[in-house]
Amino acid sequence: MASASSAAAAPASEDRIGLPPRLRRAETVLRMRTDRIVLVLEHSTDFQNIAACVRTAESFGIQTVYVVQSATMRKDHALSSQRDEGDIRAVLRAAAGEDDSPSTPVVSTGDADEAAEPSALGVKLSASKAAHAWVDLKPMGSIAECVEALRADGRTIWATDLTPGAQLLATPGEAAVLRGMGLYGNSGPVEGEAATAPGPAPAGMTCLPRKLAIVMGRETDGISPAFRAAADSVVFLPMYGFAESFNLSVATALVLQRLLEICPEAHGEMSLERRAGLRRDWFERLLRSTSLRGDHERFISMAGADDAARGDKATAGDGLLMTDLRRGNKRAMWNKKMKRRLGAVDEQMGRFDVEAAVTASKRGRMEAQRDVGDAAATAAATPAAAAAAAAGEEAAEQPTA
Repeated sequence: MASASSAAAAPASEDRIGLPPRLRRAETVLRMRTDRIVLVLEHSTDFQNIAACVRTAESFGIQTVYVVQSATMRKDHALSSQRDEGDIRAVLRAAAGEDDSPSTPVVSTGDADEAAEPSALGVKLSASKAAHAWVDLKPMGSIAECVEALRADGRTIWATDLTPGAQLLATPGEAAVLRGMGLYGNSGPVEGEAATAPGPAPAGMTCLPRKLAIVMGRETDGISPAFRAAADSVVFLPMYGFAESFNLSVATALVLQRLLEICPEAHGEMSLERRAGLRRDWFERLLRSTSLRGDHERFISMAGADDAARGDKATAGDGLLMTDLRRGNKRAMWNKKMKRRLGAVDEQMGRFDVEAAVTASKRGRMEAQRDVGDAAATAAATPAAAAAAAAGEEAAEQPTA
C-alpha cells in the first residue's frame, strides 16, 4: 500500500514529465541558444540569401542577426524609415515564398492568431520552416548605426574578407596541415597584389572573444571599406579550389560552424534572464492555438526552475529535454496540401515505391547469381572441351589397320 508521502509526490512527478513534446523541443533548443556570437549581414541584395543565412544561423543556435539593409531592399520592398522588425520579417517571408496566397502552404510567422497543425512529434511543420520567427532580427539603416549598436553591446567585431593580412579562421589541426604545405601565411601576398614579406605561419584559433559579432559582406564584393575599417579583426576561410569565393549563404554556414568548432562552449551561453524571456515568448506562441494554452504559466515555471538549477548542464531525456532534435518521419509533419501535392509526384515518379525497389533489388541479385553461375559453368567446361579436342587430335594421328 502506497504511503501518503508517495501519493503526495505523484502529482509533482507527473508535472515533471508533463511537458508537451513541442515545449520539450523548444526547451531543448533554448538551452543550446547562444548570445556569445551574433551574425551581421551587410547590404545583401539577394533576399533568398538573407533568408538562407537567417535559417542557417537559427540552426546553429545563433539567437541574434543584424541586417544592414541595402538600398535595394528598402526600395523594392518599401521598408519603412523606422526599420521596423516586422518589415524585415515580411521580406524574409516573401523571400522564402511564405505569403498568404491560397497556393502557398501555411507556415508559421509567429502571428498571434495563427492556427497550428500538430505533427507526430508535437511540433508544427511551420515552426521548423520559418526560422526567422525564432531569432531576434535587428534591422539597421546604415553601417554606422550597426557598428554603434554592436559597440554598445560590448561586441568585438570580426569581418570576413580575403584581403592580405586577414587571419585564417581554422582549427589548430587544419592550421598544422597548412603549415606543412606552406600555405596562407597571415600577411602573405595574394595574386594581383604587391608582394610583401611572408607572414607568420597559421597557428589556428583556440578561443573566441566573450562577445563576438561576425560580419558577412554582400554577394558581389564582400564587406565594405567602412565595415573593414570598423572591424577589430578580419578573418577568412581557407579555400583549396579554383573558385574565388563561396556563395554568401554557404560561407555563412561554414564560418558559423568553424566558430563553434573553435569554441564549442559557446553553445548555451546565454543568461538566465534572457532565456526566461525567450521561454515565455516561445511557450505562449506554441500553445496559443492548443487546448493547453491555459497551462503555459505552469510549464514556464517548471522549465524555468529546472533551468535555474541546471541550465545547459541538464540531462536530456528526463521529461523536460529531448534526446534528439532530428526529425524521424518528416512526412508526418507535412500539412494536408503538401501531402497531396508531393504524393501525386511520388505516384508519378515512383520515387518512394519500396515494393518496386525491393523487386529491382531481388532481380539484380538473381541476375548477378546467374552471371556467376554462367561464368563458373564456362570455366568448368573449358578444360573438358580442351581435353576432348586433344583426344580427338590424338586419335586422328594414329594409323588405321
